[in-house]
Amino acid sequence: MSRVTAYLRRPHAITSLLLFGVLFGIISLRELPMNLFPDADYPRVAVLMAWPGASAEDMEDRVSRTAEKAMSSIDGIRRVQSTVRDETAAITAEFEYEKTLDAAVTDVSA
Repeated sequence: MSRVTAYLRRPHAITSLLLFGVLFGIISLRELPMNLFPDADYPRVAVLMAWPGASAEDMEDRVSRTAEKAMSSIDGIRRVQSTVRDETAAITAEFEYEKTLDAAVTDVSA
């Protein structure tokens, strides 16, 4: 007896298994978490610069903007972000996945 013949003798069992599979798939699809923008850890390099006695405006105008422009020209850069406060500026450069962390640190320090 072939498998087809065995399946044809029990149509209700095959139909119920098929419906169970479809129902399970629909429930799983509804419960599956969808995230269009998944969390990703890109290689990041942070640079902290200090200028004793400088105001936040001086740090932004003379230090932060110049460093941001220089970092923006690096190959494989994704985003450059800076935070400026009195006497300090912190600049974070985020790179694409293709760039290794060692290569990113070397490029930023150069």
